[in-house]
Amino acid sequence: MDAPARIDPAIMRKLNTGTCLRIIRDRRSLTLAELAKASGLSRRTVELILEALVSNGYVVETEPSTESRSVGRPARAYSFNPRTAYAMAIEIGEDIVAVSICDLVGTPVGSERKSIGGDSKRAERLAAVRASVTRLFDRLGVAPSEVWAVTIASMGVVRDSGVVDLRRKNGDLVIAGGDWSGFSLADELGDLFECEVAVENDAKLAAIGEAWQGAAQGVGNFVFVLSNGVRSGVGILIDGELYRGHDGQAGEVFWAESFFKVGRALRPNALLQLGSPDAAERTVAETVLSRARAGDADALRAVGDLAADFTPALHAIACLLAPEVLVIGGTTSQAGDLLVPAIEAEFARLVSPGTLLRASALGDDAVIRGALRLSLGRIEAELFSGEERPAHRRVPA
Repeated sequence: MDAPARIDPAIMRKLNTGTCLRIIRDRRSLTLAELAKASGLSRRTVELILEALVSNGYVVETEPSTESRSVGRPARAYSFNPRTAYAMAIEIGEDIVAVSICDLVGTPVGSERKSIGGDSKRAERLAAVRASVTRLFDRLGVAPSEVWAVTIASMGVVRDSGVVDLRRKNGDLVIAGGDWSGFSLADELGDLFECEVAVENDAKLAAIGEAWQGAAQGVGNFVFVLSNGVRSGVGILIDGELYRGHDGQAGEVFWAESFFKVGRALRPNALLQLGSPDAAERTVAETVLSRARAGDADALRAVGDLAADFTPALHAIACLLAPEVLVIGGTTSQAGDLLVPAIEAEFARLVSPGTLLRASALGDDAVIRGALRLSLGRIEAELFSGEERPAHRRVPA
């Protein structure tokens, strides 16, 4: 008979530490006795873990809540310190660069957002990112060493290798200055940070953002459609996990010319210019939307036409993947209060798997929120493993 496998005490200690830290993070504040009960560990084991966590700055002693006070000396309480470190997100869009930092419970700490020309070259875009990151660090007093994970959102396919590939049409790149392809964003910007830099497609990250804080909270299977004028992308979550497909190409429909041509071409429509970098086009689109909300017949016809043009592709997605929810995001979602009911009316005439339609709840913030969530996830995986981290400057909770 084989001898039972021995459990490595060091590994067990790390696992117990990670378990306690996760409980404290989720509960925000609790006493030693409450933590021992919640973790199932002995009081002495929890005491030793709390000593280490307080020493490392992950946990701080706090005043016990009035509910936990009793006759005699009140029990000490312990709280998670969300400012032990930070997560960062960077969005590089066709006409914007955005940078955001949050603490370890997802609370925003600061952000920068800068408009750039839609025809800006790669060097200009990267320079704008560098300037925004530097300004944000300086304004918040945050050191690069305090940022433990960075996620960059980019247009186009992000290959498994991390290389950005903004697909070509007729051999030429027709947006983003013509040279936003065939390079690694992590390599280009990694020197700004002292941590891992991940890169992902913007529509995929927007889906994560909507699942975290938007229109798909609590939904395990859903599809996010990012529609910015004539540029479209799709993010797919299956059982709560992002589906990337072969070499990161799932959902990248920007150059899939047949995507919106299943039975009907995507016709010119003023509403496609919502959020356009061209102020005149944007004003026309916003005027049409305002008139539609006021009941103008011609403007409502534009909404109906857009719904009819979107429906074949959206219905195909619904039938192929049978998601519980389909979220319409991007600049087109600005018309979501009118567009979603119009698409629902189109769906009602078709055989459907019962997919619910929703407009994005996050709008322009969906991509950056998803990137923050991805960064937080990487930090959490490390924190809750119980692994030691080098000392960092501690910011009071």
